[in-house]
Amino acid sequence: MSNMVHAVAKMSAAGKLAATNADVLDTLTALEQRVVEVASDMESQSVSNTVYSFAVLGRQPGAQALAALEAAVVRVGPRMDPQHVGNIWWAFATLGLMPGAEMRAALETAVVRVEPGMKPQEVAMTAWSFATLGLMPGAEALAALESAVVRVGPGMTAHNVANTAWSFATLGLMPGAGARAALEVALVRVGPGMTAQNVANTAWSFATLRLMPGADARAALEVAVERVGPSMDPQAVANTT
Repeated sequence: MSNMVHAVAKMSAAGKLAATNADVLDTLTALEQRVVEVASDMESQSVSNTVYSFAVLGRQPGAQALAALEAAVVRVGPRMDPQHVGNIWWAFATLGLMPGAEMRAALETAVVRVEPGMKPQEVAMTAWSFATLGLMPGAEALAALESAVVRVGPGMTAHNVANTAWSFATLGLMPGAGARAALEVALVRVGPGMTAQNVANTAWSFATLRLMPGADARAALEVAVERVGPSMDPQAVANTT
């Protein structure tokens, strides 16, 4: 069942299948019904792939399927790996679905447990998900995310840096000294590859937190602004200035 939903999502994302096609919609409806029946037997990868696939399709599961998936997340939380945790957070945030209290607790506990194995993309996805949902991480989950930022900073892409900075700023959370330093060092490194949106989000984040970047980070950001300036849309310009 999980593989079927994942296949439909991949074909849709590749433009090989229209998610609004009547036959596809009928298939997804049938798969949702099956989710209700098999969710109690799902392992963490199946849960993650299923939730992630619905998000890729831009389709919110029906009430029964959603309840079954939330219960499954709670059950498999202790066995999730970092990718599963990041994908599930991202999926719920992308669909605008606020996790229930039990699911949120299970996912926050999972963040703390898997933090040592999180990759840069998983850290950025998780932080972005909290911010997109307007959900303040608990103290332990926040500490884990800050530790993860310090650890993965050297491997962050421009998109990771911008999204992580945006997430802290959106939630009104001042990064600790270690996380802030890691983001600034990463900014210096990825500045040459930043898109206009990356630059705008990063500059907005520093401004929103009333945080003056160090000399190297500020110089990197200024050079990036000069480089991408001609491609900035009005909103990006406003965010940057």
